[in-house]
Amino acid sequence: MGTFPLAIYYFHQFPSYFLLSNFVIIPVAGLLIYGSALLLIFSEISIVSKALTYLLQHFVELIHWLIYQIQVIPGALLEHVSFTSLQVVLIYALIISLTISVAWRRKQAFLTSLVILIGFKLIGVFNLHQAQSSEMLVLNAYKQTVICIRDKQQILVLSDTILTEKQKKRLIYPYGMSKGVKGYSYDILKDNDVRLFNNKLIAVIGNAVPDNYLGKLDADYIIFRNNALRKKENLSEIKKGVIVWDASNYRIKSNENNERIWDTQNQGAYIVNL
Repeated sequence: MGTFPLAIYYFHQFPSYFLLSNFVIIPVAGLLIYGSALLLIFSEISIVSKALTYLLQHFVELIHWLIYQIQVIPGALLEHVSFTSLQVVLIYALIISLTISVAWRRKQAFLTSLVILIGFKLIGVFNLHQAQSSEMLVLNAYKQTVICIRDKQQILVLSDTILTEKQKKRLIYPYGMSKGVKGYSYDILKDNDVRLFNNKLIAVIGNAVPDNYLGKLDADYIIFRNNALRKKENLSEIKKGVIVWDASNYRIKSNENNERIWDTQNQGAYIVNL
């Protein structure tokens, strides 16, 4: 009860058979703890320590086997579940108010629980409404370029390399789940790439551009990657558009106080409605 809101918030999944797991795992885990304590006590006695080590090893193997048997049961894990930070707070408030209403039979606490549930649902409705918009997200992915262009519940992911499933789970899916995304498509960026979306021109610069061309860049959003811009002071030559400096570049060191420059390594991911 106390950990599932955080588990969903951080890992976006919920183990359906957690109660069954507790009944099975906790007794074996208790034996493992007591056995480890005995091993410390009798570590100097060779015969006893070897016997305890043998038992502990098999206890660990037994726990792993039991966990696996529970995991393969159909419906054992609910995935792609998402809570906002505010919803996590409301869930904890709901747990507290329900506990008070049941333990002390307080009518006010029960009514508070209903209000919290309504607030929780309203946040979900608001998030669903927000998911009907379109936006661009330039992620702060270490030494990588990852750009998400979302059109309502569809996402186009642009990256410099093919993303592994592990990278998708870490970088893409949490954002997609928070926005109610249902479809994902992927494309590899060219060295210098241009995309047009909702009449907004997005230029992704991956190769060095001659200095005299910087002032001619006519795009709404200019994303520099892979250290394409050698001289940071030349950023001031770009007169139009928002400049995004992603995490595939060296850290920017420019005294130019320009509000149009967004450095993801210092300011986090860049997100804008399109």
